Amino acid sequence: MKRISALTLFFFAFAAAAWAQEAAFIAHPSVTEAELGSDDVKAILLGNKTKWSSGNIKLVVLAEGAVHDKVIQVYTQRSSDQFDKYWKKQVFTGKGIAPTVVKTEA
Repeated sequence: MKRISALTLFFFAFAAAAWAQEAAFIAHPSVTEAELGSDDVKAILLGNKTKWSSGNIKLVVLAEGAVHDKVIQVYTQRSSDQFDKYWKKQVFTGKGIAPTVVKTEA
């Protein structure tokens, strides 16, 4: 079994800032990158960027909801339905591993 510490978790969490139309993207403390541009976020959400300089990226996304929909729309220019279909196709064709889905921001 691979050690979890070898994986760098990338996930987004939203608190009060989410309602102000801002998203907070949170990474494991071992990640050394100081900033992410919107192109980087898009690449991560679509599985095109899978590694940091310090390790692998494991993408975690919200299952559904207004915050999830807004982030997907803003950063991937897709609807939530299109995003889900994109990942189903990536998995079916062997081109990617779907993000882990969580029910709440916590």
